[in-house]
Amino acid sequence: MANFFQITLITIIAALLPTPVQAQKTPTAAELFDHTDKITGTVALSSISTIKAYAHVTVGERSYDTTVNAAIVGGKIGDAQFTIIRDNIATTYSDTKGALEIKVGDTAPKALPASMKAFIQGHQFHRRVLFPRMEFASHTPLSTESEFAGTSSYRVQGKATDGSELSYHFDRNTQRMLGFQLTVMEENGPRPMNFVLKDWRTKAGQTLFWRLEISDKEDLYVYAFNKILLLP
Repeated sequence: MANFFQITLITIIAALLPTPVQAQKTPTAAELFDHTDKITGTVALSSISTIKAYAHVTVGERSYDTTVNAAIVGGKIGDAQFTIIRDNIATTYSDTKGALEIKVGDTAPKALPASMKAFIQGHQFHRRVLFPRMEFASHTPLSTESEFAGTSSYRVQGKATDGSELSYHFDRNTQRMLGFQLTVMEENGPRPMNFVLKDWRTKAGQTLFWRLEISDKEDLYVYAFNKILLLP
């Protein structure tokens, strides 16, 4: 009888103890990228070869217009170009088959150092968000818990094809992409920049961000896009 009461008491105590909470499974990089494909509609973009985006940019009291051109060739990153238009003068930075150049107004193009590749490719914002897999030379297979732009996130980190350090961040609750961090190496050391995606809009089954906020050192660059073209 004593054994019966002892067993019963143990059973009651065990029932009153809190049930262990299973740790939430950390998603893999592939799962997060697949989820992004579904949200943005990237699955239907296999025929896209060029992305053109036009924006008005403000940096404090300064402002200018910009055009970004990103090429995709055979499922890989292609040529890249972006143009800054200020005071009616266009300054174009380009990466054409590996040749890095700058052209100001009507002047002849000038060669740029290899370190500018990350700068030029880093401006291909919509390509970087729509096709994150091709942006990486290598990345971690699993995500890690982190924080980005004041939000709990899952982070996938690795090395971009241009040699810079690249990390994508996804909302831990919805798994929507929050943005990415790019760190380039300069003479004075690493230069991290945060790219926060905002103003998501859906049209014809395609969901894109129309506002981008870049924190770079002490500056905040705000891109307000007015036209985004996804071309075959």
